[in-house]
Amino acid sequence: MPILKPTGLIPLTQDTLQIVSWKDIQARVYKLDPEISALIDALPNSKKFRFVLIRYPFGSMIEKHGEFYIPHGNESIPFFSKKVPSEVHELTDYTWTNMPVTMILQNSMESYVELPTHIIPLRILYPGHIFSLLSLFDAHKRGNVFLGAYSSCAGSRSLITLPKISHEQYNQRLAKRFDLSDDILMPKTLGQQWPLFKQISESPAFEEDWQTEILLFPKALIEQVFNNPANLNFKHALLNTLWDFTAFSRHQGMYELAWSMFADKLRAAIRNTPFIIETAKNLVKMAMRVTPGYTPCIDNQQAPIHGLIKAFVDVYKIRYYQPVFMQADYYDGENPLYYALHKHTFQHAIPQKHNANRTIDEMKHIQEIITLFTEDVMQDRLPFPLRDSIVYETLRDVEFTFYHPQGNNPLCTDIESIVREDPRFTYVTKSYTEGRNLRFPEPSIFFNGCIRIRPKPRTTATPAMKDFLMPMRKQRLS
Repeated sequence: MPILKPTGLIPLTQDTLQIVSWKDIQARVYKLDPEISALIDALPNSKKFRFVLIRYPFGSMIEKHGEFYIPHGNESIPFFSKKVPSEVHELTDYTWTNMPVTMILQNSMESYVELPTHIIPLRILYPGHIFSLLSLFDAHKRGNVFLGAYSSCAGSRSLITLPKISHEQYNQRLAKRFDLSDDILMPKTLGQQWPLFKQISESPAFEEDWQTEILLFPKALIEQVFNNPANLNFKHALLNTLWDFTAFSRHQGMYELAWSMFADKLRAAIRNTPFIIETAKNLVKMAMRVTPGYTPCIDNQQAPIHGLIKAFVDVYKIRYYQPVFMQADYYDGENPLYYALHKHTFQHAIPQKHNANRTIDEMKHIQEIITLFTEDVMQDRLPFPLRDSIVYETLRDVEFTFYHPQGNNPLCTDIESIVREDPRFTYVTKSYTEGRNLRFPEPSIFFNGCIRIRPKPRTTATPAMKDFLMPMRKQRLS
């Protein structure tokens, strides 16, 4: 695929990079966050504020190993490149680390860490999220954040589709229509699919226009908030955003301590299997709404899903199975969340497996650990009680179901029951596949070791659970 490499300054246009007044974007900010909008309105000279508005195509880099990037044609360039107009640099000339203080205005972005073994999704940010606040409040000259580890992109970096899309002839149809490079064709694994989606969306032949919009807060605003005591309410609002986001991390040491004491009592065959322990720990954190799992895509907020489905139905001409797309997202306390042993998201390198354990055996061990941990927490068997903690409320209110098509008790083999009980799986695809005799892709490797998290019947979240980490689509992250 030919890569366009423009030269010269990035033009200040509505296509990519734009400088806007507060009047230009006040109504959009108000719709997403009335409190922040009112606080900006109340600042002296707010009508004179100028913000930087940036639009990123799907999959384009926003941050790479801690460095901020700007889209420029079919590539991304560092923010401090000479190609970025000096006016943009001047507007954001205040202390920040990876990015200026930023609000998402449209669609989403995913922050992640790229390891040799897998991609770790860290945060999914939606419209209204304000982030990159830590550097404003961190008084230490040497921070504790490993900035070089973090990357982010427009939309979902973790996007997958459930059926296989590795058929050579069908991939050539995609390559011909969308002018794709050979190295991204015929993805064999779920983790290899994303580059194909990205290149399809970049093609002039792609039928859907999709962008993530972010708004950079200017120096004039930040200085008024932090240098004028009269604006203390605004500073507190930003600090509360940061404080809410760090709710779990401030207590993570005790969470790890509880797990270590529990694991010390396990039988040696399981205790000495880091992969099993870390997966179980991550599943509980997913249920606590701390780390993301997978959900079916029901809209275009994380990716140009409608355009991608049309590409695989009309161009690839997929046979047998519906092109169901899945995205990384958070448990919301109401809808199921999924985890797959063939598409890990836990925040560790995948531990070396010394024994060639079957996925079925791994599933049974993970289920055993979660069952035992739940019993210890519910019955106060740990050295200190967890009855008033979010861990306790989580394990009381959610259920974990373990699926494998060739499993047996205690695993569930009825993969079709997943889609029967969760209509989100076919919510988008049904309008594109009607009359094409395509069925739900239950043979997908995603379900060969899949764990579902959902509320237990007849339980409701307590006030503590609701206040701990609000559903991530509504929470402003930092």
